[in-house]
Amino acid sequence: MPKNILIINSSAENNQPLFNLFEELKQRGYLLYLLSASSDLLNYFNEKRWPAEKTYFGPKLNSRFNQMIFFVLLPVLFLLSAAILLYYKKSKKITTAICLNWNEKIIIAPIAKILKIKTIWLERPDLDYKLLRKPLFQFYKLLSKRATLITFTNLAKIQLKNFGFNENNIKTISPGIRLNQWKYQDTIFDKLAQTDKHSRKRKYFAIGTVADLNPENSGQKIKNLLEVIKVCLTIIPDLQLIVVGGGAKRKNLIWLAKKMEIDNLVWFVGEPDSPSQGEHAHLKKWLDNFDIFVVSGEIPGLTAFEICLNAMAAGLPVIGPGGLGFEDMIHNRQNGILVEANNNEMLARQIIALYKNKRLRLELGENARKMAGEHFTIDKMAEEFEKII
Repeated sequence: MPKNILIINSSAENNQPLFNLFEELKQRGYLLYLLSASSDLLNYFNEKRWPAEKTYFGPKLNSRFNQMIFFVLLPVLFLLSAAILLYYKKSKKITTAICLNWNEKIIIAPIAKILKIKTIWLERPDLDYKLLRKPLFQFYKLLSKRATLITFTNLAKIQLKNFGFNENNIKTISPGIRLNQWKYQDTIFDKLAQTDKHSRKRKYFAIGTVADLNPENSGQKIKNLLEVIKVCLTIIPDLQLIVVGGGAKRKNLIWLAKKMEIDNLVWFVGEPDSPSQGEHAHLKKWLDNFDIFVVSGEIPGLTAFEICLNAMAAGLPVIGPGGLGFEDMIHNRQNGILVEANNNEMLARQIIALYKNKRLRLELGENARKMAGEHFTIDKMAEEFEKII
């Protein structure tokens, strides 16, 4: 029986966290084909020399106008996609279609049902279903009955149930990482990152975070963290904050740190104009030299969960926001600490508590390493996918 999968994507969102999964499925004997409107997936498949084609699934469904246009184009998109899917069914022996974004899920689901192709919808944790107007959302829910919906956190599954999706169609698969995959980076900040592992006392107490400084809310999240650092300085004089990643908000944040008179304690590292998605592949040197890791960001996507797991795998105590899905991997005060989102005072208290209690830091870090290595590997993620495929 062929194990051929067609991956379909119309989203320009970062899909890098899925790359390791695709490689693992390939190693397990699956043949992967791609239809995509997104350059990141097309480039990735082309680099791997896997079959990939560019296609169109209508406008991005982020506005009422675009959704109206999508409905107008839907009959044509159905016909074109039916012809394409029939071709892949007959010539490539496709047995499963994995859809990543709203457009292709709506278009492909009824066609795949007719052609007897198993359909899997990946429901990213950062999808905002409130963007869909009521008629389109109801249509989306109706079509979801023809697919298996995969969420990556238990919170996302609960949210889908609350929206009225059929619980029997929803499967939660935890994100996974490939251990020991990080690359080293050599930059002008090498001396900052270097630490003598055998020294009795480090010069700085280093707090690390990874941030994509392009989204509108990213500046506010790092601004909050700068305010937390200012508070912590009264107790932790040797404190440093290292923000890995770049983007449009970076210059403003550097200026803000200078205005707050903490610019000598805050480092923005990585390429200035590149977001964290491209930087986190080079994290090892930084993760190995942080004392604690703080999750930044308000609505976490797969990238945020992957970075959190990498920090845990590096043996770091992680402080993350509660109520956003991190509860699956961070068990409060067992392998990390959960704080109320946007509560600067609570975050500052926990940073100070970890600074004062080195034994607790080491215990949380070791437990985090075990948790990541035992429960959140790419092997386990692929095994769960195989059960569905």
